[in-house]
Amino acid sequence: EEFTPVDIDAACMLLGGVTSVTLLFQLVNWDDDDVRRYAWKVVSNTISIFMAVLFFQGNNKVIRAVVNTSDGGFIFIEFAHCGVYVVGMLLAVAFTTGVFGEAIPPNLEEEKWTVADAMLVTYGDEVPAHTVRAVQRGDFEATKSIIVDKWGMEVAVARLPVELQRRKRSSKMWSTLLAHMAGFAAIAAGSTMQHIEPFKSSPLLTLVPVGLTVGVMIIFFQGSRLIRAEMKAQALRTGRKGRRAAIVVESVGEAENDVLALAISFLTAQAVRFSISGQLPNGEGIEDPLKFEVQWRHVYLIGGAGLLFMLGSILLSSIRGMLPSEGGPGVEEDEEEDTIAERAVDVLMNTCAMGFAWCMFSAARWAWIISPLFKIHVMSIDARVILALILSFACFFIVYGLDKIDDALRATGGASKSAARTITSIVSAVSVLVGFAWEHSFDGAVTAVADLNPAHSVLLKFGLGLFVFVFLLRPWRKYILRRSMQLDELKELRDKKSVGPERNTLLAAGYLGHAARGDNMYLSGRMPEFQLVQRTSGGCCGAS
Repeated sequence: EEFTPVDIDAACMLLGGVTSVTLLFQLVNWDDDDVRRYAWKVVSNTISIFMAVLFFQGNNKVIRAVVNTSDGGFIFIEFAHCGVYVVGMLLAVAFTTGVFGEAIPPNLEEEKWTVADAMLVTYGDEVPAHTVRAVQRGDFEATKSIIVDKWGMEVAVARLPVELQRRKRSSKMWSTLLAHMAGFAAIAAGSTMQHIEPFKSSPLLTLVPVGLTVGVMIIFFQGSRLIRAEMKAQALRTGRKGRRAAIVVESVGEAENDVLALAISFLTAQAVRFSISGQLPNGEGIEDPLKFEVQWRHVYLIGGAGLLFMLGSILLSSIRGMLPSEGGPGVEEDEEEDTIAERAVDVLMNTCAMGFAWCMFSAARWAWIISPLFKIHVMSIDARVILALILSFACFFIVYGLDKIDDALRATGGASKSAARTITSIVSAVSVLVGFAWEHSFDGAVTAVADLNPAHSVLLKFGLGLFVFVFLLRPWRKYILRRSMQLDELKELRDKKSVGPERNTLLAAGYLGHAARGDNMYLSGRMPEFQLVQRTSGGCCGAS
């Protein structure tokens, strides 16, 4: 029996796909909460970046096909394109939090009983208070309890601020997705600028568009900052706490930092690669056509540049921990507007971490060109997929190493907010690396399919990209992003854990944390805090 090259490709796809999915399940269900949290964060950010790049590139290529103008005109159009995403991000977050379009604000602090067993499809759904055993017994201070479902089985429930969590997750979805779109739009504008005279004449001059891009983005963000300040001021004038405005401030502020970090890191990495190779890559970060002979010294130099970026991120994280914070009245510490100095250091820290990702991606591609696996060309779909898999596995080991470092710091009492920021920054950078690697693969796949109809390839690519975007949006928002945020919330609550009056609430938080991991806790009995409550309260399953 003879097999064609197509048969072999299909066989490799089948074997590799099943293996990769199985390993991914192993990773997101790792027996360490921190590794699992990092894994879900990487998966969430990867899919967000993938969707954002695919959607933006489809829009951008349609615009370029329809509009006939000079490079200078495209720079203006791409900055305007970026501005649309920035404005859309602010509006989307403002509407989802209720700052806009909600005349009578609800009580976001109101807690409701919800299903806390992640094994059930109803996990997170509200349940009537009168069905909760604690309420039936008159214990209205309980934070966890049980109900009896229609099959007569006991189901764990917990009391949570449901509306507040829902709005936070919705705002996180829109801010993350639109920030990535705005970031890649800013990259497109800056990259177009880098490829015109006089900037493209030398690596040093290609850094000028980086500063110009930052200047334009700061103008956009300053307008957004003024609007957010007015939202907070209006809430305080009406005697409210400004909780909804605080969510907008937190979500949009972090997203704007990501936009700047994405744009600065990519454009700076382009200049670094230009200085090493003598050829300025195109807007997608590819030397096409390749005009220089790639040698191992190129790989070592770009890899060394990546390590320098990483060291810069670690150093900036330490500096960030030394800066004093400024809070405003009526706003909680974790939701206050950062000072200009704090934002500047955050942006530079994330820029260095993402610069590491871009440099490592370039090093991997150049290494493949020098020594291609299976003699496959680096621009082929096979090579793109294999490279994405290799980088994904490498990133897993990075995440695993970060967890071990974090555990060692905690064991010696050296854990700090600076260390947490550094690890979070590196995880975000790893997400960019994995996300861009897989986007590079899917972009090639979409292009290959679209080329089946050369006369309408641009529209077909746009349609395929839009289809994939719509197809992935709901599961990413409803399951992946939600689980990532739940594990982040668990981490924050564990960090705040202490003895005293708050212990019951924190025990409930730990209970929910194991539910976020997918354990059926009241059957497995793997939670020490839960067992402690069981011994002291005497209730069923340790619940009231």
